[in-house]
Amino acid sequence: MGHPAFLVLSFPEWAAWLEQRELRCLATRIRRIDTADGDAFKRLLDTAPFIDAKDEGAFVIAQLQSDFITVVEISDRFDGADVWRLPLRVATSFHAVTARAKLLLTTDAEKWRCRMEAPLNLHAWNEWSDEQAARLAHKRGVTVARFFGLSLLPRGQLDATSGATLVKARALQEGKRAEHEQCCSLGWAEAFAHCRARLGDDHLELVAENGPVAHLVRDRKKHYTLTDESFVTKAALAAADYAENMLQERSAPPLAVLATAAFHHFEFVFATGKPIDERFMYSLGNVLSAIRIRYDDELAGILAYEIGRMFPEAHVAALEKDLDRALYPALESNPLQFLASDLMRLPIGLDVRRREKTVPVVPGIAGTVADPVDRASPSVSQPDAVPSVEQLTTETSAVADSGVSDATKPVSAAAPKKGSRSNKKKAKKSAATDSTVTPADVAAAQTGSQSPLFMDEGEKPAVLS
Repeated sequence: MGHPAFLVLSFPEWAAWLEQRELRCLATRIRRIDTADGDAFKRLLDTAPFIDAKDEGAFVIAQLQSDFITVVEISDRFDGADVWRLPLRVATSFHAVTARAKLLLTTDAEKWRCRMEAPLNLHAWNEWSDEQAARLAHKRGVTVARFFGLSLLPRGQLDATSGATLVKARALQEGKRAEHEQCCSLGWAEAFAHCRARLGDDHLELVAENGPVAHLVRDRKKHYTLTDESFVTKAALAAADYAENMLQERSAPPLAVLATAAFHHFEFVFATGKPIDERFMYSLGNVLSAIRIRYDDELAGILAYEIGRMFPEAHVAALEKDLDRALYPALESNPLQFLASDLMRLPIGLDVRRREKTVPVVPGIAGTVADPVDRASPSVSQPDAVPSVEQLTTETSAVADSGVSDATKPVSAAAPKKGSRSNKKKAKKSAATDSTVTPADVAAAQTGSQSPLFMDEGEKPAVLS
């Protein structure tokens, strides 16, 4: 006789069949399969009504008598055997798709005096439900990226690329993660944890107590408004620059720190159940605009796609209808209260481009790089340059030869006459005393103008050793 026949029902269909003792269905939904065959079992599930695959309690699989075809009633409204009416007596058993679903359905089954049996192929169900969820998530991600005007790679390339610079896996242990929950530091803590993992034993400089990374995390711990527009700040960009430059210097695998922090931040926002409102959309648009400028359009599109996958279906439907209103003639036109162009904005004066690490300028000392302002804008007033070792040595010799320096010229109106003997003696004594340069003076001149690469707001420059 071959394999037994099965029919996948939705919960309302199953309940109606038990109450009315007759079920109307398409003949193509009934399949004879070996339930141990995973692919065949997933093809059977494909015939189910289109309901949420995550709702495992909404599915019931009925096993039918091997000769059920002899008792079905064929509708006379169709040419051929397309629509069948199945009497309840052809069902030999009802199966849940998971053990949890069996518990959920047992009460209803007892009400109709029937038994709910164990799952037929749990592994195949899990694979099939994951495929359905991934398909819908992909559509949500594409829609959100399109809404913000960002292009995407083909799906296969997208899956392969998204892990290259944007890391979605969690790096923080649960205890450490709990320290940052409910505040705005979680995303940054996750991103810097990935940086530490890449640096290995060479990560202590990254997390120095007075460094930009530690400063940013401490500051963001004080903020609890998860969907404000202050995610991208000067302090955040300075910390991201610091971490990315350190990864590059140590030849560690690269990481888009800002993009990774943003992903984990918004992942946590969705986990907390915060509303997807206009404020949320402005915050997301702000971040995507910064990613586009700092990195490229491709990474901004990947981030929008990954965050869009987490959106609720209802919100994505609203975005999709707003994008393609002409394609939905049966739906009322209800324009959104904001435009994507308005969302993709940054605060005036905020430069989000990555800054490569440079050595502070000290003219005359080898190994330093001149400040771009000195080259491009010579008219801009700059602090007096610190003399080099060679300049100080040359000036010392010149003072000794001439017997007088500009610093020791008398300024009084009653100065002695130029040719007097006393004037010459005083000039020699002054030159020998005031123009002497010690090694400590040279060291102070070389280090006095240096300042840290990153400073907290309001903090005075400190001398680097």
